[in-house]
Amino acid sequence: MKYLISFLICMIVGIGHAQVPTQATAPSIENEADRLVEIYNENLVLTDVQLPLFRNKLEDYLKLAEEARKNLDGKEELDALVEIQTNETLQMKNILTQNQLKLYKKIKPKVQPLKVVDTND
Repeated sequence: MKYLISFLICMIVGIGHAQVPTQATAPSIENEADRLVEIYNENLVLTDVQLPLFRNKLEDYLKLAEEARKNLDGKEELDALVEIQTNETLQMKNILTQNQLKLYKKIKPKVQPLKVVDTND
């Protein structure tokens, strides 16, 4: 019985890990995340608790933006990037204080500008 329970637990854990794709983060995304965190931290003065949370969330959304840039073009790409940045800002509510969030929203367009698409075609 003990072996059966141990086997089932190992199978559940193994299946759970198999469903989560693990991708090696591109060094350029990691470097970009570090660079952006430094810029934001100069303005937001993140705490030791906030800093890794902020960096991880920023890196996650940089990966999503990179995928959108690779797989989409034109208006579809811009729409996806707008949605990604909106979701990123919403997620930062869970990490930043109200004052930090206000400042983050104010400086974000300068720090992380969206790609401009020519629609005159």
